[in-house]
Order: sequence, then C-alpha cells, then structure tokens
Amino acid sequence: MRTHSSINKSIRAMNESRKWMDAIKARDGRCIRCGSRENLESHHEPSFAQLLVRFDIRSRYDARRKADQLWSLDHGFALCAQCHYSEHGRSGVAPPFPRIVEPKQCVCCGASFVVRPSLQRGQWGKCCSRECADTMRSSRQAARGNPNWKGGLTTVECLSCNTSFSVKPAIIKRGGGRFCSRSCLRRFHNENR
Repeated sequence: MRTHSSINKSIRAMNESRKWMDAIKARDGRCIRCGSRENLESHHEPSFAQLLVRFDIRSRYDARRKADQLWSLDHGFALCAQCHYSEHGRSGVAPPFPRIVEPKQCVCCGASFVVRPSLQRGQWGKCCSRECADTMRSSRQAARGNPNWKGGLTTVECLSCNTSFSVKPAIIKRGGGRFCSRSCLRRFHNENR
C-alpha cells in the first residue's frame, strides 16, 4: 500500500492538477496578498492533504472520479512566489527565479551569449549556436585546442591482409584496431587456431 505522501505526489502530477493551477492563476491574475503579477503560483486552501482526506481520495482513480470536488476553484487562490513561500511558514526569502546568468563568450566565433543555468556545466554552453558547435567539431584547429585531442586518426596495417587503414588512438590503446574488418578478424582467428 502506498503512503499518503506518494499518493499526494502522484495526484499532483495529474493533468487535472496542472489545469487547476493554470485556472487559478488566470482567474486571479495577481497575488491576493501583495498584488504582484510576477511569478504567480497557485495555493490550496485548505491544504491538498486535507482535501484528500475530506473527499476520501486514496488513488488517482478516486481523484478522477471526484475531480469536480477536488479541483474546484473555490479551494485555491494565486500567490506570488515570495508570499507563497511565507504562507507555508518558511523563514527567509524565496530563491530568485529565474536565476540571473552572466553572458559567456563563444569559443568558436567570440560572440557573447547567455546559457540557461542547467546547461552551464560540462561541454554544453561553449558555443553560441549549433553552427558554431559544428564548426568547432569539424575544425582541426579547434580540435587541437581540445585537451582530449590525441592527434587525430592513426594509420595502421591490418594483421590479416596487410592493408593500411585509419583508426582512433583510443581504440588502439584499448587493444583494438588491429584488423581492417570483421572478415579479416575471423580469417586471422581461423588461421591461428
């Protein structure tokens, strides 16, 4: 049997809940406490957990069956993020939303651009556009500036047919890159049994 908190989360994830939140924000249009029109959120009154108990809702099926009662617009109002934060008894200030991000410089063309906070780490957010990223990947100059650059493809001879072919150095390091094809690999193994 699921706990009350998991049922609460599951029902809050339903489309009906999202529609209710959007309808509350559209109806009020501003925070009922301070009048702000920025960062509106919908607040349940009474609390969502109390509504689940009041209407005896124990599953998503029950929630859909009693949708008119559970998601009535009489059970909520709009608050700004700051007022909603304090409404739930949290001290301090709500975290700013959205986060302010300083502009970055494109490693390919040098243009200034802004990246979403979620994409700032790792390899994302180094180029201002997909075209610059493609140019950087295909350009040998840009590749040589990459710390993972190992010198490009290496030419080696197949152990079975003695033809030359190109392979990445990382494949050779892992013990591969000795045969130009699978058929040469099979032939070599059959001959050396």
